[in-house]
Amino acid sequence: METYLKRVAEWFLGPLLPGYPAERLVGRQGLARVRILLENEGKREIITPPAWVRLGRSSGLRSGMGWARRTLRHRAYPSGLIVRYFRLTIVLMNYLRLQMWIDQLRDWLAFGVLKRQSRTKEEIAAWRDRHYITRFIYFLVCLVALPHLQSVVVDVLWVISGLFLFDMLGALAGAAFVWHKVSISSERLLITSLINYVQLIIAFAGFYRICGCFCQDHVEHALQAVYFSTAIATTVGLGVPNPAYPWGMLLVMIQLSFTVFLVLVVISIFLSRLNS
Repeated sequence: METYLKRVAEWFLGPLLPGYPAERLVGRQGLARVRILLENEGKREIITPPAWVRLGRSSGLRSGMGWARRTLRHRAYPSGLIVRYFRLTIVLMNYLRLQMWIDQLRDWLAFGVLKRQSRTKEEIAAWRDRHYITRFIYFLVCLVALPHLQSVVVDVLWVISGLFLFDMLGALAGAAFVWHKVSISSERLLITSLINYVQLIIAFAGFYRICGCFCQDHVEHALQAVYFSTAIATTVGLGVPNPAYPWGMLLVMIQLSFTVFLVLVVISIFLSRLNS
């Protein structure tokens, strides 16, 4: 059984080439990485106590000063708290993302089965690229096939699509606010974000095609649905049917929120490269 697991792990991960550059090696990427991110986020936006509080600490003033010191030490300015908790929310989203649990499985294969000390950045990037391709094919199949399937199957695919969308939302939000400075490269981050964005257009085209919640029947065919989704995603909005029901409005607003995150990713990459 152990030999079989090792073969499976080597097939999933690929061989670790001898003489591989040490700077291209990384540690665990699943739950361990999320815990590190949470620890780092817990240290953000904490204001240093004022000078009079620090003086009270060193001079041993009355006990009331100790209470003030404990209270003020952990306060941040309001916008800083918003940033802090927003980033924490993005990190916590990883517990619900498919990508994190696939990372955890691959960590187990690498460190538990093969007893490796590290993983390569290229191996991690390669499987994630395959994950993007698989997801893109899935959304294409849904776009074409959803209107012709039984309602029970459609409901199941809606759930799977929702998980994939949440996965992409976490990726875009994280790239914009959390890990854009620690990615393999800013170029790859931009390309993968654009790939996610194209997938979103295809995914929402499938949703619009089977929604039945628009004033005009302009999303009957797959190409019309892609046109409608592209018009929403690019914020053009010309010559497209208007949503007539709350579900249609909700879909449009969700898709527009992804557009906002993509713009923020581009801005974050630009600013990080400008400051480097």
